[in-house]
Amino acid sequence: GRWKMAWKGSQRTLASLLLLFACCQASTRSITLTHTPALGASDPATGTVVLNPGESFADYHVVVFLWVDQFYSKPYGNVALSSTGSFTAGIILHDNDKQASLIVAQLKKGPASGAWINVQAPTLSLNDVVAETHVIRTTLWFEWAGRLWRRKDFQLVTAGPGPNYYSPRPEDIGVTAENTLKLSVTNRDGKWWSTEAISKDTFDYGRFSFHIRGRIDTLDPNLVLGAFSWEIHDTCNGGCHHRELDFEFSRWGNPSNPTGNSQFVVTPFDTPGHRKRFTVQQDTQNELTAVLDWTAGRAEFVVYYGKHHHPIPSNAVTAARWTFTSKTAVHPAGAGTGWRFNLWQYAGTAPAANAFL
Repeated sequence: GRWKMAWKGSQRTLASLLLLFACCQASTRSITLTHTPALGASDPATGTVVLNPGESFADYHVVVFLWVDQFYSKPYGNVALSSTGSFTAGIILHDNDKQASLIVAQLKKGPASGAWINVQAPTLSLNDVVAETHVIRTTLWFEWAGRLWRRKDFQLVTAGPGPNYYSPRPEDIGVTAENTLKLSVTNRDGKWWSTEAISKDTFDYGRFSFHIRGRIDTLDPNLVLGAFSWEIHDTCNGGCHHRELDFEFSRWGNPSNPTGNSQFVVTPFDTPGHRKRFTVQQDTQNELTAVLDWTAGRAEFVVYYGKHHHPIPSNAVTAARWTFTSKTAVHPAGAGTGWRFNLWQYAGTAPAANAFL
């Protein structure tokens, strides 16, 4: 089968950004990368900054990040601005740096520290960032729904969930002509390949919503469609379980699974009361709207039949709703919490045929 997905992101986060733009329409702050080194080269990155009238370049600095397995910045990538707003960042110091697939430049308030910044995460926070720009250097990254996403890449060894191989090929995972996210599970060269999209940005509490076009109730029983929050480095010393809140659509290898074909999860999933299973039946409806409202101590999950925008109409038909409330068990939002979409093989078991979402 073929499915399509459109994501609205965190409404609360987007709303706050829109509010910022609305309240500061006179702002002209911006940052531009005028030159970045080619793959394999070691020349510096250069750029320019524009500030509001009356502001001083001495009150701002630029941090240039590289992506090589995670984001980091070299000491010479944390730089001051010249009196005219230009900057030069010596970001390539070692051979590993030359292979960076993404370069991100952020304009921040305050003086440059010249410090090495290693964020130890696959996401970058937008907190305290005045302006941002980026240059994509390989097909590992793509733009969708107004944000940057990374293709999960495990071609030589398997990885979770699964275990599975994960393809970074644009033909397997990317954006369609209709601006929807395409995921797939495909067989190629004697291997089955799953796919996962990982957000560059991190998110706070708020509303996350996405649309699915396709028949979830006819998804191959060996496949799992997931949409979830994730912090790769658990900053709660294991207590936050990667801040994972899940929508998962699957029959988990059992074509007649008596518990249904979908679930909401507040990890850990095997703790009693942390999972709600339900059944989506789409006899005449091939679209769904999923919504997560995440606040301190509370996570409310809803799946509606049909495609809806906020505010959700009162006559929208609900497939399932679940509110999980706990001051200790609902994970607090964290600075490194991103969002992911994936399509993967349960227990690494192959589906009957190639599948595209």
